[in-house]
Amino acid sequence: MTSEALLRIEAPHFVAGAIFEDRDGEWKCVNAAPIIRYLCKMSPSEIKRYLDSKGWRYTWVTWNRQ
Repeated sequence: MTSEALLRIEAPHFVAGAIFEDRDGEWKCVNAAPIIRYLCKMSPSEIKRYLDSKGWRYTWVTWNRQ
């Protein structure tokens, strides 16, 4: 079973999402909307710091796919 999560980001000028997968206990961005695709090059802690510094709201939406 693959664990995935969607990070929904709300900024003043866009709403976009990034897909994360749990790979051997570490979460990794595997796909994202073009406007935030650069987040896939960052670690989860870097992404959190970046989003917090921008003041953008974000929400995790999780599900399990078999």
